[in-house]
Amino acid sequence: TTLAWADRAGDVHLHDAATGRRVRTLRSEKPLADGGCSDADVLFSPGGGHVVVSAYRHPVLGRPGDPDWVTLTTRVFDVATGKE
Repeated sequence: TTLAWADRAGDVHLHDAATGRRVRTLRSEKPLADGGCSDADVLFSPGGGHVVVSAYRHPVLGRPGDPDWVTLTTRVFDVATGKE
């Protein structure tokens, strides 16, 4: 089983769930907008072959729909190759 999380720069880190060992870091060639991200949704495709990452920038207690809530680029990575 693999766990995934995204950092503020938009990189996605994949770890082996049993050992905690990092398996791979997925990086986009396209940088996120200035200011990085403050939150992200990371989802695996049903077969586990792809990771979908939707990043957001918002105030600490912001909610979707607030004027300061910004949805950044959604990215799809191939887990095996690391390509976007």
